[in-house]
Amino acid sequence: MNTAKLFGISYSNRDFSQKDAWGKNQFNSSFPASLAAYLESKNLESIYLILDENLKIQHEKITT
Repeated sequence: MNTAKLFGISYSNRDFSQKDAWGKNQFNSSFPASLAAYLESKNLESIYLILDENLKIQHEKITT
């Protein structure tokens, strides 16, 4: 049987087979780490949003 987990997270103090591990405060800190690991595994860059001198949103790419 497969266990619930997030990509790239092999060791965690969270048990993703439990419903509470998927709540807002738990998931919001685990998902970004998992997404970064996934993007790295696919050789994709992350999009980084910044504000320019005119406070316009600019998109940049960064490696994980």
